[in-house]
Amino acid sequence: MKVTIIGSGVAVPSLRRRSPGLVIEAGGERLLFDCGPDILRGLLSAGYRHQEIDRILITHFHPDHTLGLPHFLFASRYELEPRTRDILIGGPPGLENLLEGFNAIYPEWLEGRGYRVLIHEIIDNEWSGSGWKVRTGPVLHNPESIAYRLTDERGRSVVYSGDTGYCESLIELARGADLLVCECSFPDVVDLPTHLGPSKAGKIAARANVKKLLLTHFYPPCDEIDVVGECKRVFHGEVIRGEDGLSLEVS
Repeated sequence: MKVTIIGSGVAVPSLRRRSPGLVIEAGGERLLFDCGPDILRGLLSAGYRHQEIDRILITHFHPDHTLGLPHFLFASRYELEPRTRDILIGGPPGLENLLEGFNAIYPEWLEGRGYRVLIHEIIDNEWSGSGWKVRTGPVLHNPESIAYRLTDERGRSVVYSGDTGYCESLIELARGADLLVCECSFPDVVDLPTHLGPSKAGKIAARANVKKLLLTHFYPPCDEIDVVGECKRVFHGEVIRGEDGLSLEVS
């Protein structure tokens, strides 16, 4: 199972970090988690073609996590490099309304041409594909916000927090995971209930007893501090500062 950060940033423009996006390769499929507005260039930079993405899974509906969806669907219609496989988009309840809104703005231009655009609202907290399954849990951000735990057929597990504050539900979802990809939006001095700093991210990883922690979703002030060092004061496992294009094999 391979994990690649497409965008490790946020809504604020940065020459270093794109808006949120994460690819996990599992069971012969490529799953894109979140779809920020500059996701297509990020995919290319990381060695992926958007036509080869099998599924898109959304954590919540803020623009920096979803505005890439209409661009992704529009680009998929490009005649010289046509998409041939169905694209499945999953997320929390309300996802269908979001896609209907995009379609109302761009009538007909987001529809599949020779393939289907399928929408799956995850209402039973689980979803599965070929050689993988995902389990979701609510997190403390937007009302619809969810985190994902993906497990492959060999039992390897990756948890992606999306945007969240400190909450017990994420600790339970991440318990014992091989890798926790966790937001770390601001330095510890900025204490917000709906976002994490390095100490709170480390505390979640420690309480969940994960094997490895990958920090992402950085606002610019986080690039001015040692987020790894601050996190390791609480979590004594391996901590990695996320960067656009960083890839990890989960074993």
